[in-house]
Amino acid sequence: DVPGVELVCQGDTPTIQPSQDLNFGDRANIIEIAADDVTLENIGVDGENPSLSPTINAPLGVYLNQAVGATVRDCTIRNTNAADSSTTIGVWAPPNSAVTVEDSTFENHQTGVFVRGQVNVRNSTFTDVARGVNTNNINGSTTVNGIEYGEVVGNIINATSIGIRLNNHYTNDNGSDGPSQSGTPVYNVENNTVSGATEGINVLSISDEADVDLKNNNVSDCVRGYDLTNLTTTETIRIEGGTVTNCETGLIAFSDNGAFKSAQYGGPVDKLAIESDVTFQSNTSVDIRAYGADVN
Repeated sequence: DVPGVELVCQGDTPTIQPSQDLNFGDRANIIEIAADDVTLENIGVDGENPSLSPTINAPLGVYLNQAVGATVRDCTIRNTNAADSSTTIGVWAPPNSAVTVEDSTFENHQTGVFVRGQVNVRNSTFTDVARGVNTNNINGSTTVNGIEYGEVVGNIINATSIGIRLNNHYTNDNGSDGPSQSGTPVYNVENNTVSGATEGINVLSISDEADVDLKNNNVSDCVRGYDLTNLTTTETIRIEGGTVTNCETGLIAFSDNGAFKSAQYGGPVDKLAIESDVTFQSNTSVDIRAYGADVN
């Protein structure tokens, strides 16, 4: 609970494992950050302890308990895939928290980084995950206590379900609770390599004045490379540069098409700009499919 603590390990990376079976509740996580401006660097977090039965015993790796300004850097976080749970997470940032994850490795999770606060995820690798990076139900600005968040940049993600998801930004007003937030929300998803997922990059239910830029991402071998729906932000969603290859559908943008509305939480895609420097290649069904979306 001490703000500003830096836990930095030199030399060989130590690995922290659970000493007992951890179930959901007060002891679900291996590491809990409960103060602002805490740094974890060069630390291994492994939910698998071969001396226990079952050997994988921790649903959560690193948990932020309403902590802002946390940094997880150069860490390896693996094996939170507890046998008795379908919701297992490498780094979990609930509401009123904010974290930067960079230069880290995630292996064997349902979700590598799951966020309902604010997040930066940079230059990290995700393998053997269902979802790589997932934001959900975020309100307020991406500027928190003067720190800019909202970047998912330079990551390599091999996922089975969703590579990157930006989900449910409904209002720029965070209310009276939580940390100080100011300015228009800005989300940058840039220079990522995503493969193997049902949805490579999924953006849905973004409203108010949130600004979303999708730049120079390389998406391959997915069912849908880009999957966009219910985007009512007054700003234009922009896709620039990068490639979409060997997917069934390169990009799909839903509006209020009845056949897909209930299954995909359909809603209008008000403003979508796909620049000419985006390369669609060898997609087996179609490159771009737009159902009533406003696409330029």
